[in-house]
Amino acid sequence: MNRPSLNGEVTIREFNGDNSKVSAMNWLYRFDMLAERKGWSDSDRVFMIGNFLNDEAAEWYITTLRRNEKISFDELKMSFLKRFDIKLVDPLIEFCRLRYDSNKGIRHYFEKKRAARESLG
Repeated sequence: MNRPSLNGEVTIREFNGDNSKVSAMNWLYRFDMLAERKGWSDSDRVFMIGNFLNDEAAEWYITTLRRNEKISFDELKMSFLKRFDIKLVDPLIEFCRLRYDSNKGIRHYFEKKRAARESLG
C-alpha cells in the first residue's frame, strides 16, 4: 500500500532505465498505483509517466511519443516493458544494445557488458 508523504501526496522514485535499482515491471506497477489513486485518465498517464523518467528512460519516452503521439497507455506500457524489463528482452539483443556512454565511463560500460554476457549463459 502506498504511504502518503507528509503533505498527503503519494510519491515514487524516478525510473532511469537499464541501471535502475528497481525492475521495470515493479516500477510500472508502482506508477499504476499512483495513477489509480490520482484518478488519472489514459491520456493523463501517458503524459504524466514522462515526469517520472530520466536518463535512458526519458530518451525512450520522447522517442516513443515522437513515433506515435496518439499512443494509448497500454501500448506505452508494453513498449516500456519490452525495452526495459530484462525478462521480456532476449539477452542477446540486450547485449547488442549496450552502448558506451562517455558520461558514465568505461567501467560502467564493461560492467553492463559483463552482466549481459553472463545472462546469456
